[in-house]
Amino acid sequence: MVRSIFSSVSFEKLYIILPFLECESSLAVNFLDKHKWFINNGGFIVLKCGGKVNGAILNFLNTNTILLEYADISLYSAWNQSLDYLKELNIDNNSYISFLGLDDILCQNFCESVAKNMDKNIDFIYGDIYSRLGNRYRRRYAERTPLLFQKKSKYVFDIFHPGMMNRWGLISSFKFDQRYYLAADLDFYIRLSESHNITYLYIDGIQSIVGADGISNDVNAKEVYKKEWEMIEDKLSVEIVKKSNRMTILSVISKNKTLYKLIRDLYWKVVAKRKFKC
Repeated sequence: MVRSIFSSVSFEKLYIILPFLECESSLAVNFLDKHKWFINNGGFIVLKCGGKVNGAILNFLNTNTILLEYADISLYSAWNQSLDYLKELNIDNNSYISFLGLDDILCQNFCESVAKNMDKNIDFIYGDIYSRLGNRYRRRYAERTPLLFQKKSKYVFDIFHPGMMNRWGLISSFKFDQRYYLAADLDFYIRLSESHNITYLYIDGIQSIVGADGISNDVNAKEVYKKEWEMIEDKLSVEIVKKSNRMTILSVISKNKTLYKLIRDLYWKVVAKRKFKC
């Protein structure tokens, strides 16, 4: 995958929030190296580490790459601390925030499309993703009219959070509920949808490449999601569409870790590709 060092548009109102652990500094360096195009074109990366770091990562720090070093208790705690930091900076309400993990890659073409639309008061700008497992890639398609943003008390996570652009003027007064282990992002967006008339823009392209080996894809995640979705339903008096048949099958299979991994690997060999275009 080839990226230009410089773009025809500025990313000076785009921010990436990247949490990582103290022991993951080398992975953070790899992330920064893959996103030099973003930094070189004015984009900001907020690195949130729960401890002290040293080594090569310090060479990347500048006015556009900011390192926050203080303790947190979870991913959602780190996200909240990063949002608090941005609030202190008093950034423009028409800035856009993207939440990414260490094994995710934001796409330059998508950022260029966002930059060209950022003055239209759009709350969320998003596209499709490539999910990556090893050296295989599977395109996953976001809904053009997502139920998540329809304010109908019935919700499903039918867009992809990693790499989606969130308008600061909307999300700046909200926080992630740290009581959740995996579902705080769904809770976050449902609360936004319930309290605002959401505007959104689908970009027909890839917003990010997302690692498929994260905690949300862990063999035990299915049961955690089911429990936390029930918590959200009770808390917010909404219904979460669970795609019950698929969820039931995965929950049953996931109880046998060997079988789950075998079926998953076979599925990826059938549906995923070795080549992709970001």
